[in-house]
Amino acid sequence: TGDQSIHALYSMVDIPLIERWKIITGARYETTDLSVDNYGERTGNATINESAILPAASTVYELKDDMNLRMAFGKTLARPTFREIALVPVFDFIGGDILIGNPDLDITSIHNYDLRWEWFPKPAEVLAASLFYKTLSSPIEKQFVTANRQVQYQNRDEAIVYGLELEARKSLETISENLSDFTVGGNFTYVVSEVNVTPFEYEFGRNETRQLAGQSPYIMNFDISYNNDRTGTIVSLFYNIFGPRLAVVGSSSPARPNAFEQPVGTLDLTISQSLSDHWKLKFSAKNLLDPTVDVTQEFGGQEYIYSSYKRGRSFGMSLSYDF
Repeated sequence: TGDQSIHALYSMVDIPLIERWKIITGARYETTDLSVDNYGERTGNATINESAILPAASTVYELKDDMNLRMAFGKTLARPTFREIALVPVFDFIGGDILIGNPDLDITSIHNYDLRWEWFPKPAEVLAASLFYKTLSSPIEKQFVTANRQVQYQNRDEAIVYGLELEARKSLETISENLSDFTVGGNFTYVVSEVNVTPFEYEFGRNETRQLAGQSPYIMNFDISYNNDRTGTIVSLFYNIFGPRLAVVGSSSPARPNAFEQPVGTLDLTISQSLSDHWKLKFSAKNLLDPTVDVTQEFGGQEYIYSSYKRGRSFGMSLSYDF
């Protein structure tokens, strides 16, 4: 059994310095009480009782009426889930691994630094470029712990993540007035992540650093949207693809090298229809293409399939009432 309680206080101050420049700063105080009882066993129980102050600050400078320069800093936390912290073997029906939690996991502390330039040439249009840098203390990764398919969650000492993000959104009205309700957009993120290799890893002695597990070197998103204010209809189609990412860190055994999830593209659809001033109907369809996901390992210069599966499609519908 598990129990988690999070309490928080937050304060914020908005300081206008000059006509085109303002600073927003604040802090959040959080307490975390997390416990897992391994069915009365003396071993495997886990407890986290911590408090943290999470400062945040951002500044916005208006270069022009339609152009901004933003800088931001913030500290955030990433808590282990019950599955990650409970010392209970669980069979993963998707990947086929046996996942084992780690009761000694710590909370991940993240410092975020961002610099963003943005331009809004017209309503619903944007062109932006961002630089970001993150430091992670005690990030959580999955690692092989035996020569078979047992995988356990582990903390690393620290990791860094930095990169560049480009974003654009354009109305199709410039092509034809009949397309004024359509917009197209795209987002590209280039990411570098680094973690020191430990003596308990497959890469030890081969490389000093490697990429952070779960972090892709690039991410691309494209979408086309139809927004009709007259009928209250919004239809959006999204296509996403990511670069190869480290799924499971290899163990010190040569039989268990790093396992990488290979790139796949996903296609999602959302439809929203206003029925009245208060009622709204929404429909969503995710992973319409349902591609095969391959997780691979490399032995002796040859790439082999470690696991191959489909995530499946999902559909949802909701009816909401706004007061």
